[in-house]
Amino acid sequence: MKLQIRTRADLEAERAQVERDAARAKAQAYLAATDWMVVRQSETGAAMADTVLAARAEARALLSAP
Repeated sequence: MKLQIRTRADLEAERAQVERDAARAKAQAYLAATDWMVVRQSETGAAMADTVLAARAEARALLSAP
């Protein structure tokens, strides 16, 4: 049996990956929850709030980052 020893750096890298995954999941959920506003704006011309537009742009930027 081969023991696999994880260093502090390994644990920190794993924690950072978990945090990135959580942030990406939150961004995807936000986009999904506000997609109806995009459709409404496209179909009726009803403007979205600037805060929603900014948050969606931030979510897209997070998701497009490597």
